[in-house]
Amino acid sequence: MESLVLQGGLDTFSMGIIMFLFGRERIADVKKMGVWCFIFFLYIFFFRLNVTAGESGALSNIGFQNYELLPVNSLQGTVVMLCVLLLMNSVTFKLNHLETFIITLLAFVIWFIIRMLSLGISDIFAWQGDGFRYITLFFVFILYWKFSTKISRFLKSTSSVFTKLMIINVFILLLSMVISADFQSVLLFQNRMQLLLILFFVLAFLSWLLTEQRKSEMMENRMRTTEQYVPIINELVVEVRAKQHEYSNRLLAVSSLVETTDDIQVARVKMQDYIKNAYLKNGQYELLNIDHHVIAGFLYTKVKRAEQLNIHVEIKREVSISRLPCEDIDLMEVLGILIDNAMEAGSSGDIVYVSFKAVNEQLEVTVSNPADAMSNDQFMQLFELGYSTKTEHSIERGYGLYHVKEIAGKYNGRIIARNEHKETSFITLGVQF
Repeated sequence: MESLVLQGGLDTFSMGIIMFLFGRERIADVKKMGVWCFIFFLYIFFFRLNVTAGESGALSNIGFQNYELLPVNSLQGTVVMLCVLLLMNSVTFKLNHLETFIITLLAFVIWFIIRMLSLGISDIFAWQGDGFRYITLFFVFILYWKFSTKISRFLKSTSSVFTKLMIINVFILLLSMVISADFQSVLLFQNRMQLLLILFFVLAFLSWLLTEQRKSEMMENRMRTTEQYVPIINELVVEVRAKQHEYSNRLLAVSSLVETTDDIQVARVKMQDYIKNAYLKNGQYELLNIDHHVIAGFLYTKVKRAEQLNIHVEIKREVSISRLPCEDIDLMEVLGILIDNAMEAGSSGDIVYVSFKAVNEQLEVTVSNPADAMSNDQFMQLFELGYSTKTEHSIERGYGLYHVKEIAGKYNGRIIARNEHKETSFITLGVQF
């Protein structure tokens, strides 16, 4: 009985983590995870517990043969297990029916690949007992740790029909392979070359799937940011056109003043009064000349927000923003976090500098704001997960600059953190690509 509980518990927990990963739910949600695992464990437990009638009453017999590949050892048990998984996932996860079906099959495929890898490692080192189940759980934890923060919109209902059909076909292929081996790992591993070819095909498909998913997310992010920020730049154009109309009127007034006024001192005073509000302000000229409308629209929203706080944002661009080797969404994440932090740390009347420049053939994106000088240790601490100089009640406290560091690492860039002295002491944070 103890072996049954141990084996069932290990299989349940590893299967649950995989399902929660692809279902985009946190395993830290103890209630959901606990209920899910309890129901699945009960199914495994009662499936392997055979009760027969004898002369002295009911006799129980626990099955321990051919449970290495799957938590069940028959086609009927597999079908029922899938039905149980689909039912539990549809109740537990916030997905539609099609997403639940596809993600359940994909998670099952991933779990099976990990189980095959674990069995192979156990076979190589001649480990006996339930060692492969511990290896499975270990690899599952590694997978969850690496991808739990990255799987956000995996396999939505809008994913291609081809992708869904391929997932179903791979699932059927692996299940057929297990059934042909009569759920016996020994028989399955006898033809190693065939097994390696099948696993290579499956892994190649999963790699392609991740690549296509990444491309799809990039395309969706581009469309979303374009739809959101390109129209915003029209507001700036309207402002500038209004200013241009005002400038034309004032220029006409200056021309008339020159023609009608004999006193040069009076003309000078009136001329200064006419033109004092005719200039573009708050980086409007620089925003209009940015060669990337999405980023220009995004920066314009930050400039307008700074105006509400009476903070001036000065944009300095020495290089084309299109040269930066990163996606628009990632660049906006970096700029948004750095500018927001600078404005939160600043006060009324401060100037925040946003700079795009090239240094030693490297492209830099930096944000500078007035602040006391910091040591290297203090700079390093800023980018640690969980560290924050904000209040205890801040949402996602201590995650912003850590996320900037993650984005820099994604593009093999490095973090910039230095003290500068302009008209006063400044700190500069950013990313070098």
